Formats: sequence, structure tokens, C-alpha cells
Amino acid sequence: RHINGSVILSFPRCIPLDAGFNVVSTSEKDDSCFCPCGPCLEPWREKYGLLEYQSCKATCFPPNNLMDHLKAKGGEDIIHHSAWLYLKNLYKGWHGDDCGFDHKA
Repeated sequence: RHINGSVILSFPRCIPLDAGFNVVSTSEKDDSCFCPCGPCLEPWREKYGLLEYQSCKATCFPPNNLMDHLKAKGGEDIIHHSAWLYLKNLYKGWHGDDCGFDHKA
């Protein structure tokens, strides 16, 4: 699989992608992360010339569910896979590995 480098470089500018990783919530339902291919992030995709990546109808998720969604869809398209890799490396330890820092997710 090959992806244009502009996709990877645009993830840090996609604040809704990982907003939930940076928020502490007391709510059981902390749906504050957005799939990069979902309808809510169309303006971001348009700004960075990524409109071809509109492959899912997913809206928002808690951090763990977003990671599960990206991993599951990653076999279908490169942007889900790339977003999963980006977040996995940015938030190492999100499911308890010993690398990097842990997140509440």
C-alpha cells in the first residue's frame, strides 16, 4: 500500500481526529474522536485535498473505539490504516503496552 505524504502530514492539523485523547471526561460516553473519512471531517479533507477519502459514514467515537474502527477498516483503505498508525505511534500505550506514555483510553 502506498499513500501520499500529504495525508500523513495533515493528521497533526486534524484536531477532531484525536481530540478525545487530550480530554479528561467523567462521562461514560466520551465520543470526542472523529474518523478522518467520516462526514464530519469533510472540511478538513477538502482543505488538504483529500476528498477522495470519503469511505465511511462513521461519526464520532471514544478513543478506544476510534482505534478499533481504524484498525478494522485499515484493511480496506489506506487512510484508515495510516490514521491508525499515526495515532498508535503518537499515543503509544493506549492499550497498555510499555512504550511511550499511557492515555486514559
